[in-house]
Amino acid sequence: MTAYQRKILRDLWRERLRTALVVLAIALGIAAFSGVLSAYAILTRELTGAEERLRKIGPQRQRVGGQLAGGADRALGAFVVAVRESLRQGRSVTISGFGTFVVARRVARRGRDPRDGSVITIPAGRVPRFRASRALKLSVR
Repeated sequence: MTAYQRKILRDLWRERLRTALVVLAIALGIAAFSGVLSAYAILTRELTGAEERLRKIGPQRQRVGGQLAGGADRALGAFVVAVRESLRQGRSVTISGFGTFVVARRVARRGRDPRDGSVITIPAGRVPRFRASRALKLSVR
C-alpha cells in the first residue's frame, strides 16, 4: 500500500461520521434514481394501455354531456362511459391509488313519503358505490 493510499484510509477513519454520511448520500441517490426509473417504466406501461382503451371507447363520447378543454373532454367522457358500462354489467372498476367503483344490492325497505308522511315500500335495486383507496383517504386527512 502506498503512502497516498494510507493517508486516504487514515483520513476516512478519522472522519468516520462524514464518511458514513457521504456513503449514505450516494446510496440514497442510487435508490432515488432507480425509483425514478421504475416509476417511469410503470407510467409508460399504464399510460400506453390507457391510451389504447380510450381509443377504443372514443366514439361513445357523444353519450356524455358537458364540455371541457381539448382532449380532456374526450378522456373524461370515455372514462365515464367505461365506468358506467362496467357497472351496468355488474363489474367493479378499480383505479389504483384512487378507489373502486362497485355495484351494491339494496334490499327492499320501508320508508316515509315526504309529502304526506305515509309509510311506503322502497323497492330493492342495484346502486353504484365508491370505495376510496387508503392512499386517497390518507391524502385527504
